[in-house]
Amino acid sequence: MKIKILLLAIIAVMSLPVWAQSQGGGVSNYQLLNEFRRNKNKAEGDKGRKKAKQSNKENASAKKNSATTAAADSVMPASDTRKKVKEPAPATRETPSRGRTRGSGANSYRAAANEGDAEAQFQLGMCYYYGDGIAKDPAAAVEWLTSAARQDHGQAQLWLGKCHLNGEGTEPSASEAAKWLKKAAQKDIAEAQYLLWQLYRDGNGVLQDPTLARQWLEKAAANGSKEAVRDLENQ
Repeated sequence: MKIKILLLAIIAVMSLPVWAQSQGGGVSNYQLLNEFRRNKNKAEGDKGRKKAKQSNKENASAKKNSATTAAADSVMPASDTRKKVKEPAPATRETPSRGRTRGSGANSYRAAANEGDAEAQFQLGMCYYYGDGIAKDPAAAVEWLTSAARQDHGQAQLWLGKCHLNGEGTEPSASEAAKWLKKAAQKDIAEAQYLLWQLYRDGNGVLQDPTLARQWLEKAAANGSKEAVRDLENQ
């Protein structure tokens, strides 16, 4: 009996919205409930779509940043990832000295000098002149200096001229000295030009010529002879 009464009550409650609508009572509670559910579902759906859209946007941004970082890493300078290699020192090449070379020894020049090398002949002559690695021998010095001077070696011409001027290893001869000093002076060797000034000034081995003497003095001064500068200032 109780169950029957309960069923009748439920049927009556469910029939109320329909009855109310048929009586012109406006929108039923049943319709309001359905509308509420639709709005709720729509709101939840919009919220879900918005959240998904935001998530997709964040994922795209993260991928873009990752790609940018990878690109930056790929162009990193090689010096950041490799050990630095020390640059080799530039190669150097020794060149024969044009002046006196103490300690070098005559034997280091003899073979080349015998083969006609002018520089080696000059160096060997200076070894004999100073007694460097060999017994001092002015005559041998003049011999080797002459060989080099004949091959147009400027320093050999200067020293050969000085030997002839001072009578070292040979008889003194101002004229022979002037011949070799002129050749050296024409190569702008200041010491040869200064010595020529003295020869032309004094008429020693050459005809005296004050004008030509002055020219050689000026050239010697221009090429760095301190003695020439001094004597030029005193004239």
